[in-house]
Amino acid sequence: VQVEMATEIGRMPLDIVAGLRYEKADTESISFYPVANILRWDMIAGLIGVNDGSGAVDAPRYGESEEILPSIAFSLGITDDQVLRFSAGKTMARPDLVALRSELAIGNRDFFTPTATGGNPDLDPLTSVNFDLAYENYYGAESYVAVNYFYKDIDNFIGSRQQSGVNINGLTNPAATALAQQAMDCVREWVAAGRPDPGFPGDVGATGHCVSQQALWAQGWMNDQQHMGWVALALANGVDLSAGYPWSDGGADDAICAYDGWWRCDPGYIDGAAGDPTAEFILTTPYNMNSGSVSGVEIAWQHVFENAPFLTGLNYTFVDGGDVEVDRSVIGRQFLLPGLGDSGNIWVAFENDQHTARLAFNYRGETVVGFGNYDQPLFVDEREQLDFSYQYRYNDSMTFFFDAQNINDETTRLHARHEDMLFLSQQHGPVFKFGARMNF
Repeated sequence: VQVEMATEIGRMPLDIVAGLRYEKADTESISFYPVANILRWDMIAGLIGVNDGSGAVDAPRYGESEEILPSIAFSLGITDDQVLRFSAGKTMARPDLVALRSELAIGNRDFFTPTATGGNPDLDPLTSVNFDLAYENYYGAESYVAVNYFYKDIDNFIGSRQQSGVNINGLTNPAATALAQQAMDCVREWVAAGRPDPGFPGDVGATGHCVSQQALWAQGWMNDQQHMGWVALALANGVDLSAGYPWSDGGADDAICAYDGWWRCDPGYIDGAAGDPTAEFILTTPYNMNSGSVSGVEIAWQHVFENAPFLTGLNYTFVDGGDVEVDRSVIGRQFLLPGLGDSGNIWVAFENDQHTARLAFNYRGETVVGFGNYDQPLFVDEREQLDFSYQYRYNDSMTFFFDAQNINDETTRLHARHEDMLFLSQQHGPVFKFGARMNF
């Protein structure tokens, strides 16, 4: 719904535009992929999600959202050349498709804690309550100067949330059974004893630990969790470990699975079964969890020279991060708004019916871009870049163009937390483009 009104204040024309919009969205996100319907304890990798062979299927997940978006704008003509504007309203932006995806990737943390990561189709749109106050002075036919103050109160910033104890697809955990606990406990006893060579049952000096001496000899790369998997596979295959892990002589009556004891028992994994404990995942998904405010001032100026094909201008935006400014002293992940920083440019141009040429000096202040190693905030250093563009209109249907970007060969430099903590430095060099555009 939109209403337009016109009136006067002290003989100054006042135009008013008011509106109200309602949006409701029902979201169905479908990923076509082989859904994990088995949680497998793999001796090498730990807990992993696998498909039982049924293959890829449509896996939908659902969400919904609704928003009421009011707006009002005033335009007051102070004089024929000067305008004062004020606007207030609420706007929204929907999450990107990656954040809404339904697919879940299953893995583990420290071998035995099942994890799942994916999208969240039930995300709400990002909303912003905006206030703008602007002054514009049109002092020439195409020349003007403008100043604008803005304030934005933003809600539903998307962050990342972890939920513990979440079951997915009814999966059960083979690493949470009594047999698994027996294998883990006996390997932990061996670790607590200093990881001695256990020997073999009946040998002089044998320690009686359940860890395989042959595994220690032949598979020195294995970690403690992989030894737990080796032991669990032996127990699942009926190997008696009550006096320690026995030696394999490779004979026909060998009690140690296969491979003459130099490798784990087949099949190398244990799948979750119906009677096993329910799997409790750590689920990581996007989540509407942050809000904040941003304000700033924009300045713009354009001047067209009379009776000459030249023009020039500048613009600059000063940004105050408000309560979304990054705290450089905080250890660990925090909320940040990528791209927040001052920016501006100054330019000169030549234009007539056939030629257009423009030279611009662009400035971008230090901006935060995300996180680096150990969840440290990453910043791009301030940049100063010189660009040039030219167009030649050969006729009404063909235009030739030439673009030169980063003529001054400015370096892109990223640092973590403080300027002297260099993260990355790249010198891309100037970029040149030449081409033609045709209209048919």
